[in-house]
Amino acid sequence: MMQNTIKAGSITHLTDARFFAAYNVDYIGFCFDPQSASYIAPDRASAIRGWVTGPKIVAEFAHQDADNLKNIVDYLQPDVIQIPATEWPVLKETILALNKPVIIAFGQEEIPVTQNGNIIYYLMPKLMPIPAGIAPAECMFELQEPFDHFEIPPGTAIHIKGTPEDATGIKAYDAIADWLEAIS
Repeated sequence: MMQNTIKAGSITHLTDARFFAAYNVDYIGFCFDPQSASYIAPDRASAIRGWVTGPKIVAEFAHQDADNLKNIVDYLQPDVIQIPATEWPVLKETILALNKPVIIAFGQEEIPVTQNGNIIYYLMPKLMPIPAGIAPAECMFELQEPFDHFEIPPGTAIHIKGTPEDATGIKAYDAIADWLEAIS
């Protein structure tokens, strides 16, 4: 059992999805930002989702209009929606109408948005200081390998990203597996 809430985001292949599900992460995210190298087509994300059980599914959005966002959510039926803070003001009403929990992703320079009952986490880069007005329990911090130099308090929500396979179905997980073992 993990001492921390873990979200594995930007999943692009079944190998990562099954690895993280086997470690009982809390969330698996699929990136629907057409401008991202981690973009995954909704039908491929749906196929991968069919092969994993346990984690809640997060639809990670950026650079989508309201209609595309709604269509992807209707198709995939994710448990949670993630949106950049910069796009929240434009898409807020559409997202709230979908009645799903929300993760708001911030950059280093961005200012927190007004709280809303649907927001479950504010995703922040690394272990930056928590902005005023946000409770520590509402924060999820994005970490990148190598993880061993971070002291992560139990209870801290963590976001890590999937990475490409070495070949189809083949990927070395030694470092991430050791890290997941250490925090469990």
